[in-house]
Amino acid sequence: MTCSSFLRSHCLSPEEEARRLELYNQGLSDYEIASFASCSAEGIASWRRRRGLSAHRKHKEYDQRLELYHRGLSDAEIASIVGCEQRTICNWRKCHGLLPHQRKRKHRQYNNTVKVHMSQVLTAEQCAEMRLFLGALAALSKSLPSGQRPDVGRFMRRWRQLRTAG
Repeated sequence: MTCSSFLRSHCLSPEEEARRLELYNQGLSDYEIASFASCSAEGIASWRRRRGLSAHRKHKEYDQRLELYHRGLSDAEIASIVGCEQRTICNWRKCHGLLPHQRKRKHRQYNNTVKVHMSQVLTAEQCAEMRLFLGALAALSKSLPSGQRPDVGRFMRRWRQLRTAG
């Protein structure tokens, strides 16, 4: 087989072509074929694409990742367990059409918490001010679409403007 210098890297002997195709048909990944063919995985990927062959994706951790995903763990939790980046798990999950799980948020627990009614620590004027403030914040929250949180910074600026003007 004769090749121009430009295509020399793309020309394979019939034996090498048959060997790669046999390995591909056995279901081996580009990395696995590359180890047998003594070339790079990128070279195998290029060879495979020129022939219209799809990739055989194999992840050593696939079964473990999937099991952890089905247990409801977040991308960060799965990444921590299998020892990779969270982004790697996110990409893997998207590639397999899996939706993200929400992180389990840890709530702070305050020991020895004492509940005190505001009238016990605030003056009557401060209590009235606090009721107005909380009422305005509650009204804002109710006016927002479901699930949307109020912009507290904006609310506070507006509240201060109203209080200093009035």
